Amino acid sequence: MPWEPQGPNPSQQQFLTASKAHRWVGFVGGVRCGKSRAGVERGMSLMAHSPGIHGAILRKFDEDLWDSCVVPFLEWCPKSMIKDYPSKKNKRIVWHNGADVTFKGMYTRQGRVQKLGSLNYGWIELDEAEELERKDFLVASARLSQ
Repeated sequence: MPWEPQGPNPSQQQFLTASKAHRWVGFVGGVRCGKSRAGVERGMSLMAHSPGIHGAILRKFDEDLWDSCVVPFLEWCPKSMIKDYPSKKNKRIVWHNGADVTFKGMYTRQGRVQKLGSLNYGWIELDEAEELERKDFLVASARLSQ
């Protein structure tokens, strides 16, 4: 069964509609308003309609990814779409159509900068973007080259 959106609320729908027309779209709101869910829905839509596309969900710290990004993505993603499941070491989900999403932190809590320089993505979501600085956005946006 192909992926279909799971009934976004009005603000999520506005974000999803805007993301079809604009390269950069932000979704700002309060706690539990559905920002992460909207970003995942957008990513899954791109993965469903663009076989082989590479996506990334980035967060400031690598240590925060598993519980806040990977687990919710797995909860929201139809199991029938997933070919390869992630591990805590290899945070990458591959779909049967060859599309994939990698979950990556831009830094470790010990201050080590994560390697992003050679990666090429077709879409990127910045989770908890308020944690990031402008230079982080510029580094991430330079990876949109697929």
